[in-house]
This record gives sequence, structure tokens and C-alpha cells, in this order.
Amino acid sequence: MTSASKEETAHHLHELSVSLGITREYHDGTGQWRRASDEALVEVLKALGAPLERVEDAGEARRAIDAERSRDDLPTLVCLPSGQSGEVLVPSAITGSARLLLETGETQVVRLESANRGPRRVLFGGDLPTGYHRLEFPDDRSACAVRVLIAPRSLPRAARAWSLFAPLYGIRRATGTATGTGTGTATGTATGADTDTDTDTDTAAAFATYADLARVGQWMTSHATASKNARDTAFVATLPLLACFFEEPFEPSPYSPISRAFWSELYVDPRSVPEAATSDLPAAAGQRAQPGSRLDYREAMRERRGQIETLLHTLDGGGHPARRQHFERALETDSELVRYAEFRAAVERHGGTWEAWPAGPRSGNLRAGADYDGEVFRYHAYAQWLAREQVAKAASSGANLYLDFPVGAHSGGYDTWRHSDDFVHGVSAGAPPDAVFEGGQSWGFPPLHPQRARRSGYRALRDALRHHFEHAALLRVDHVMGLHRLFWVPSGFTAADGVYVHYRSTELWGILALEASRARAGLGAAVVGEDLGTVPDEVRREMETRGALRMHVIPFESGAGRHRAINDPPSAALACLGTHDMDPFATWWNAAPTPREEIASFLGCSTDASDVLQHLISWMADSDAAVVCVNLEDLWLETERQNQPGTGSDFGNWQRPLRLGFDQFTRDQRVLALLERLRGSASTPGAEHS
Repeated sequence: MTSASKEETAHHLHELSVSLGITREYHDGTGQWRRASDEALVEVLKALGAPLERVEDAGEARRAIDAERSRDDLPTLVCLPSGQSGEVLVPSAITGSARLLLETGETQVVRLESANRGPRRVLFGGDLPTGYHRLEFPDDRSACAVRVLIAPRSLPRAARAWSLFAPLYGIRRATGTATGTGTGTATGTATGADTDTDTDTDTAAAFATYADLARVGQWMTSHATASKNARDTAFVATLPLLACFFEEPFEPSPYSPISRAFWSELYVDPRSVPEAATSDLPAAAGQRAQPGSRLDYREAMRERRGQIETLLHTLDGGGHPARRQHFERALETDSELVRYAEFRAAVERHGGTWEAWPAGPRSGNLRAGADYDGEVFRYHAYAQWLAREQVAKAASSGANLYLDFPVGAHSGGYDTWRHSDDFVHGVSAGAPPDAVFEGGQSWGFPPLHPQRARRSGYRALRDALRHHFEHAALLRVDHVMGLHRLFWVPSGFTAADGVYVHYRSTELWGILALEASRARAGLGAAVVGEDLGTVPDEVRREMETRGALRMHVIPFESGAGRHRAINDPPSAALACLGTHDMDPFATWWNAAPTPREEIASFLGCSTDASDVLQHLISWMADSDAAVVCVNLEDLWLETERQNQPGTGSDFGNWQRPLRLGFDQFTRDQRVLALLERLRGSASTPGAEHS
């Protein structure tokens, strides 16, 4: 190839990449300029559907893409803000009338402008209701249509609130008759409260349940005292509560769920199910996890499954006819519940993940008997039915739910099988190299396809958001930058050779705003965007415009080179001491690089970790931040992480029980005192906060 042809090919490759929304050159997290290889770029282009196999095909592929786009076709989807008029350009060949089919089933006739040549225009007024609508042309023989999304301009506003975070799997269960009232004598501080009084003996009981999530919320609100300056709204926050592969294939990470639209059955509380009253629930042989040990998901899931199967046997035995009728009705009316249960049962029949299944079930064709066992199907449907009941109950008792929305789902899970065409296979979402991960990260789950997901109206994303917003009053959107662009790593390449692929952010933010406005049967829900790390300015500008809260994390907002010891959190922010991926407060504070003297002086306290914690919590509570969130474990100065990013379950991630059990931390006087500071009911005398 001549140098001229190489230059021409490079030009075509660049233009083709730009036309498909790919950025191959960027500054990584260390500030280093990077450029993905031609070979890696070609693999991403192929995954997006570009017709090429090698670099030399770039010119022809570009011409093919340009020719396809030059056709006088209807747009796939149009997104308009509520209250604003707009238009849709349609091919001149379309004649006759146009109508807008609203998602309510109503029909509106819309104006279709005539044109001598060029595209025609369909005009919309600013009075259209928000929702997912469909623009149709009844006189056109091709039965073509355009999806029309009318979205709220902004997200619901967050109430001035306080929040406690704890991973649900780590909360060692309440025992005996304890219901989270929090009365009684203090059990001591973390250094002297490790003696465990829990009496559960089965492994499944080592995991807290949705009922315990409700108890934590009830305890939080029961101890709040009236104060003029107090934050009145309380949120109980936790890691994603979604279904995961706890059996085979095994993947316990809450950020790699089977689906973002179905709850985990592991957290079902068997003894609070009505069927338990007439069931002989099996005793379990496993030992309850002790502080310092690691939770055994496989064994816990085996025992939990046995309990749920016993409850289902009782239900089918006829002892609870009204409940049985309710369950059967769900199977008749909820097609997604049925498909999900079929999929979970097929996983057990065929083994592995769906990518390796025979062609029929792999493509979505599941046959009862041949591809799954009917009893196994019924178990999975019933388990999910129970989980839905109990999450709903947790959301309606005590504090509001602050849920976590992961950026993706397991590559072999339900979402990527059910909505396979919405996802890109052969690449993984990830992150470029930075100071912590010098080689970058490949997260192992497929990203949404920017074009094909639009054709389905972003069905997979909508279902997932709607699932969370049914009960979440506050939702954390993990890696919020993904609404604008995602880092793609092609199979066979390292993360250092990845590229950024851009999405239509207006449409994704529109869907988020619409689903948030409909959250909790119309009450609405606020949104926190996880915007840590290297985030483009455009993302934070959009967050501000839309009303999404930023994250103000104290370790990232303090230190040398700042005009003050700790930056003030803005009003549109969630202020916190750290995240589940970071060292706990005590570990961070005791680390050598921490500017302890400067921060302690700013807060008006000693450098003792306990003293600083009290003053920091009060400082955050008194700040303008919309929400203040503290990790429950920080209240007793825990030093061990729940997760070490970049490592797997073998490292002990997502497996550590909290050092204090429910009966202990709910009666610990120091914890209760810090809780009052967090709510803003107790101030720090003499603290200098300016």
C-alpha cells in the first residue's frame, strides 16, 4: 500500500468512526494521551454493524453507511421536551394523514404539511402529554411509524434529607423479639461490642432479608427527634438488590445482575410469608456467619431455595386459596414474569449462560419440557412474586428507599437474552487507565447498542428504570456518564485499547426524567448521578440542567491545593464520607497523606478519628447539600472495605458481615448520638464551619 493510500484509508477510518459516534483518542485518568489501535477500532466498528473486516475496507464501509443514511427514511425516534412544540421530518412519498397514538390508547390527528419536493413536516403543539407515543401514517402501505417521546424537562427535586447506607447482605439479622425499636442499654463501641448474641443457625438466616431492610428504616425514623433545623426526610440506602447468579454460573457481585428488572430471591424472608404459618420450613445445617468471616452465597441460596420451595408446596396444597389465586393471576397477566421464570428454569436445564445454548433457546424460543422443567419454572416465578411483595412492603414502612441502579447486567443474564438486539456482543463496557487501574478496566457486561436500542424504544433500559422507580424515592445512577458515552473494550483486547462510543444523551435523559416523574405511582423520585472520576464538563452541565444531584465525597473534596480544607457541597448534591468502593472513613483518616491537622483545625476539633467523625457529620448535616449520606459502618469506625475494585469474589468482596449486628448497633448510644448529628438535630458546639 502506498503512503498516499494509507493516508486515504486512515482518513476513511476516521470519518467512519466519527459518523458512528466513536472517539478513539482521549486523555485517560492520568492525563496521558491515548489512541486505540486500528485493529481494536475495526472490532468496535464491526460490533456496531459497519460492513468491514479489516482497515482497508474503511472506505467502502463509509460509503455504504453514507448511502444508507441518505435514504429518505423516517426517523426511528423523536424526543421532545414537555411544553415545547416541535416537528418530525418524513419522506415526501408519504401522503395522506398522520395521527399520534398516545400511550393511553387515545388518538390525536396531527398536521402533515404538504411539500412539492424534499421531506414533509409533521408539526406538534406544546400541549402533548408526557409519555411514549407513536406517530402513524394510516394511508401508507408500509405501515411505518415513529416513536415519539415527550419527556419532562427536569427530574423531580430532592427533599432535604439524611441517609444511612449499608449493604443488605451484611446486616446480621435482628433476633428474638427485637423489632428495631432501639431501646435498651448500649452494647458498647465497635472495639468492645463484637460479642454476638444472634441465635440464627442456618446459613440463609445469616443474610438479612427485605423485612430487615424495613426494620432498619423503621429504626432510623423512630429515633429522630424534633428540631427546627433537622432534615425531615430519611432514606435507607443499600447496594443493588437485583437477582444474581448465586448458583451456577456463580457471580455474586451486585453490579453484575442477571437482570436490572427483577429482585433477588436470596433476600426473601420466608417466615414473614403467609404460607409459613402452615408450612414446616426445613431446618438448615449451615453455621451463621460471624464477624470477620465471609458469607457463603452458594450455601445460603441452597437453603433459601429449600425454604421457598416448601412455601410453594404449601401454596399449591390448597391451604391459602386467596393467595394461590393471586399468584395464578400474576402468571396470567404478567408476561415478563413468565419469560423471566422460563429463562431462569432454562439456565438450570441447559447449564452455563445462554450464549452457549442450542440455537432455539438461544434465540428466545423456550419450550416447556424440552427447555425447562415446569416445577423449576414455577419456583422462580413464585420466588420473584414473593420478592416483589416484600420490597413493596419495605418501601412503605419506615424510611424511604434509596436504591442503586447499576450501569449494566451480566452478559449471560436475562436482559441480554430477552433484549439481545438492544446490546452489543463481542465488546465489554469498562474504563480507561487511571492512577488506580493502570491497565484500565473491562467490566464484563455488554453495552447498549446506540442505534438498535433506539429502534426498540430503549425497551431494556425503560423496563429496568421502571422496576426501580416503582419503589425508589431516590435512585443513584451508577456511572452517569454512560448516558452520554461509554468506554468499549473489544474482546481479545485490553482496556488500554478501548474507545469511547457516544449515545443520544437527550433521549436517555428524557427516559430517565419520564420514569422518575412516574415513580412510586406518581409521587416521583429524585436522582443522584455517580459522577466521580474523569467526567466531561458536558455531563455535569446536563446534570445541573436536569436537576440530578452530584456526588460530593469528602476525601475527594479535601486536601492540599484547595482554597479551604474542605470544599462546600453545592445544594444540588449528595454529600458523603465515601462510597462502597473506597476505604471507610477511619482508614482514610488514619492514612499518611490525609491533611489531618488542616481539616481538624477547619472543623474546630482534635485530630482523633472519633472527634473528627462527629464534627464532619455535623458539618455535612448543616451544609446546603440536598442529601447527606453516611455509611452505617463508619459510625463505629470500621476499617475494612466491602469491596476492592478490580478484584473478584475470591478477594472477599461483597461477603463481609457488619461487625455489629442489628440488635447491637440499634442500641449503641454512640451510634444513636451520631445519628442525631446526621439528621441535623444535634450541632457541634464551637465548630468553625466558615
